[in-house]
Amino acid sequence: MPGDHKRQGFTAPGEDARGRPLLSPFLFHAPRAAGFTLVELLIAVFILTVVTSTIYTAYRGTFRLISETEYEGEVYESARAVMTRLQQDLGALSSYKGEFLFVAKRQDMTGGDFMEVSFLSAAHIEFDADEPQGGIAAIRYLVEEDKYTADTRAAGEGPPSYRLVRVDALFDNRPRDAAATPQGFALCEHIQSFAWKFYDPDGKEHETWDSGGDAEGQKKRAPAVVEVRLDLANPRDRERPYRFSTRFHLPVNRVDPDGYPNL
Repeated sequence: MPGDHKRQGFTAPGEDARGRPLLSPFLFHAPRAAGFTLVELLIAVFILTVVTSTIYTAYRGTFRLISETEYEGEVYESARAVMTRLQQDLGALSSYKGEFLFVAKRQDMTGGDFMEVSFLSAAHIEFDADEPQGGIAAIRYLVEEDKYTADTRAAGEGPPSYRLVRVDALFDNRPRDAAATPQGFALCEHIQSFAWKFYDPDGKEHETWDSGGDAEGQKKRAPAVVEVRLDLANPRDRERPYRFSTRFHLPVNRVDPDGYPNL
């Protein structure tokens, strides 16, 4: 009969000694919902942040390196263009009526060591189709502040920026208002220094030059040797600019009493 096993000291499966059904503890827990705990989400966000910052740093370093490489390429190309143009102009140095006209003076600018240099040369560049080809030209090199940076500086923004300009006009010894209008172009930007040194035939060094003055070794003469130093701004370290320097020998730099160039 049912229940006889209790009296006989036996328990049925799923019951305790008193005949009460045994209940599994797992029956009291509802099935676990699908998803992530807060700790798991925080760990995932942390890993994502680390990976993203690493990738961003790598990309930023790569783009900075590319930008710096491009700027350095522009710097070296600009310096090469300036030195090549100077070589052509000084190599064609010319005299006028038995005199060499060569004047070099410091520019009154606070942004760097700049010089303005003027001389006569046969390396004239025609800017106008109606302009006669060839002839002696009055060539002038000078540094001027970039107009855009001048405006930003007036507004109190950014450091000064300068550019090197070459001005060229046929020389005919007429008054300035009657002579041809000088024309020129910017040779180079981001100039930090444009300095010259001059040496007379005896090897004496001069800081400036004026062939129209009475200084010994300079009157009616051009220098025998010029040394040019060009500094271009380094945006990473202004105290360490890109520096280029060279010397030009001017074998024809004076005229003898008979009007012939002297070597």
